[in-house]
Amino acid sequence: SSSEAVSSTADTASSAVGQTAVLGASQTLYNFAITHGMTTDQVVALNPGLTVGNYTQYSGRDLNIQ
Repeated sequence: SSSEAVSSTADTASSAVGQTAVLGASQTLYNFAITHGMTTDQVVALNPGLTVGNYTQYSGRDLNIQ
């Protein structure tokens, strides 16, 4: 039963990651956030290293969304 507890914890952690979406090359962080029903603060919080000032470096990359 202890192994079941470990696997359920791992499942919870992986499902918490949720969905991703690609930041378009000409898309602003604000537009990306609004498109996915989020605020820019939420997008930044879900993506370590991402900031309002450096988001253009993430163009074409998957960002975490909720």
